[in-house]
Amino acid sequence: ALVTSFAGPSTRDDLLDDANFVVTEMQRGPDGVRTVLLTTITQAEGLDPWGSFTNTTAITHVARLRILMWAKELARTGGNMDYEWNDALLPANWDDALNTITSLRCDGLVEVSYEANGIDVWGMTDGETTNFDIRDDDFQEDHNDFDEIFWADTLMPATQSGHVAPEDAETTFVEQDLSTPVGSTGGN
Repeated sequence: ALVTSFAGPSTRDDLLDDANFVVTEMQRGPDGVRTVLLTTITQAEGLDPWGSFTNTTAITHVARLRILMWAKELARTGGNMDYEWNDALLPANWDDALNTITSLRCDGLVEVSYEANGIDVWGMTDGETTNFDIRDDDFQEDHNDFDEIFWADTLMPATQSGHVAPEDAETTFVEQDLSTPVGSTGGN
């Protein structure tokens, strides 16, 4: 999921209130991509808090706006796509156009939003080279190589965020203490 907007006044108390942050996430079910308040994630019962994560790349303001635009556009058109459990992104051999995505997984939403804008997130590595870009046909196959049992060597929200250290892969995300209570009250 991505924090895509702030829906409150800019007072100190409002900036510290996680209910004012809007998140775009990919949901299972017929709704496709949907936008929710951060409280939906941070206050979900039964979910252990993982925290908030950020990309370590120096991202310009314009690049960040482009990432958010992709996520918001995917949320706007999300009813036309399916949640995909096994693959991060469908169709295979995606043509790099938003309107041709037919299915996404939650980590696929983040990958597409960042990597379609030239910001690496997660990729398989051979120890020397890391295959980050989900737009590349060969690297998309790496992103879609799902293993439900062994998370460490596949793209999963846990390895994408760095919550679980990836094996034979790298992530550019690290945990970040954004503010209290954002990202600190639960959820993942």
